[in-house]
Amino acid sequence: MKIKQPSIYYEEDANGLTSGLPFMNIEKGDNIPGVLFIAAAFDSDELVEGSENEVVKDVVFQSFYNSELLRNKLDEDTFDKVRVALGVK
Repeated sequence: MKIKQPSIYYEEDANGLTSGLPFMNIEKGDNIPGVLFIAAAFDSDELVEGSENEVVKDVVFQSFYNSELLRNKLDEDTFDKVRVALGVK
């Protein structure tokens, strides 16, 4: 299954469209995705071979889920448990 991943934009102005929050521009006729995949890169303790100051990056892939989709698919108790587990309730 192929999941369409929209581009993520970053707004620098807190007075802009999303008050400075990152946003996805969803094309007409498309839905907000049920899941987003994003990578986080961390500095390791190793240097890139041949470099004196560039560190190797450790990359961790994460998934983030659409809360409205979960709310519509899960019973209220389970949805609340998910929210508690994520620290948003």
